[in-house]
Amino acid sequence: MDFDKTLSRDSYGTKIEYGILYGSEKILFVKSGNGGTYCGRDGKYLRFAEFVRNTYGCSVICASNPLESRISYGDDMSVICEYIASRKFTEPELYLLGNSDGCFKVIDISSTVQAAKTVIINMPLMINFYKTKEKIKSLPSKDIIFVYGEHDPSQIYLDYLKTLPFGEFVILQNTAHKIAFDEKQSQIIAELLFK
Repeated sequence: MDFDKTLSRDSYGTKIEYGILYGSEKILFVKSGNGGTYCGRDGKYLRFAEFVRNTYGCSVICASNPLESRISYGDDMSVICEYIASRKFTEPELYLLGNSDGCFKVIDISSTVQAAKTVIINMPLMINFYKTKEKIKSLPSKDIIFVYGEHDPSQIYLDYLKTLPFGEFVILQNTAHKIAFDEKQSQIIAELLFK
């Protein structure tokens, strides 16, 4: 099991790596947490990407999130757009999934692109909470699902986030901040994305 294609971008002196699984015009972009690779620890993003493609037929692009990478919007968007062009898609649907710090990166994408759905997993709410909440409120697509492990440190801030006039909230039982994307979690998250 491996990605169909891998590539990288030099972003302000930092290398961002991408793994792509070919599929339909339904495209899922996955951004890993801070310091995470495009495969994920123990291949968790690759396993999830395979599960999603096999179940829903969609294309999946997984992106690393190097510690030194502050802004990756331009590079992430160029990879998404180049993939769409290379496959000659005429009606692409973009789905976004961010994990931990990767949530901030997919929110940047969602602020300029009409995403079909955005899933935010364990976004650290203690970092610039007010600014982050205001940015989320201004997103063009309001189809956002916030997923948190029941033992994630941001749990104590969730009530403040729930004051948003939109959004769905899902709690993963027996889960802390680091999500494993095991079979059960993968199924729950995939259904949230594509139901």
